[in-house]
Amino acid sequence: MNKPPAFQFYAKDWRSSRTVQLMSMEDRGVYIDLLCAAWNSDEPGTLVLPVAGFNPRTVRSFLLRWPKTFLYSGCESDPNLTPTEAERRLKSNRKHAELGLKFTNPKLHQQWVETLQYSQQKSLAGKLGNEARWGKPSQMRSQEDRSSPASASASAYTQDHMIRESVKGKRHSLSRAPAVQFDLDPDMIAHAVNAGIRDVPEQWQCFVDYNASHGKVIADPAAAWRIWIARAVQYKRTNGDPGPSLQESIEQFEKETGLDVYTGRPKPAKPH
Repeated sequence: MNKPPAFQFYAKDWRSSRTVQLMSMEDRGVYIDLLCAAWNSDEPGTLVLPVAGFNPRTVRSFLLRWPKTFLYSGCESDPNLTPTEAERRLKSNRKHAELGLKFTNPKLHQQWVETLQYSQQKSLAGKLGNEARWGKPSQMRSQEDRSSPASASASAYTQDHMIRESVKGKRHSLSRAPAVQFDLDPDMIAHAVNAGIRDVPEQWQCFVDYNASHGKVIADPAAAWRIWIARAVQYKRTNGDPGPSLQESIEQFEKETGLDVYTGRPKPAKPH
């Protein structure tokens, strides 16, 4: 997968870091540049010396002064090289002594690991969700389709149109296949993850599987998905917990729109 163009950076954490507070302004600048170089490396979060675009002496000096910023994690030319020997090479004045030394920023590398895990979970959840809903394996879109702005715009338009139509009370036929298969919205998932809700794809998948096992199909999953995420994030920020379950949010959705989320049809009025 392509890595995100930016890594998480929190100004408050940066300003309050004891290590950063002890750095000179010059070292802070070097640190930021090295973090950017590490994120853009083949293995995000790591640096292999020498670093392109940097003065080798500047990098060696920084790593020796601030060893906790980037931890020694191996040597490409000598897998058995110990941290002590790696430090000796950094201190050495021999030309290219640091060649192949690898250092890792733990926090930055962990971000990349979580990004990979999240992408895999999202892909699996979308695939299993489509299989549970339609009874057949989901068809992966081609690279051209995924990268096509027109395709992305059409998908976004179709989902938004479905939501608006359902709120107006128009019926959705279960016998008619939708124009676009529903996949979890990456932006909505990222919004939830940034708010501290980490298991969104799993919760959604459990809900889909549960209803599929009872012979129920959600007629408008896009609307159900969006309203649940919005409420979950709101509850998380105000109360410190993920808020209502998806089932509770579905019930609230039906109450507000008057639609049965499984059929897309207006719910019959309850007898008084």
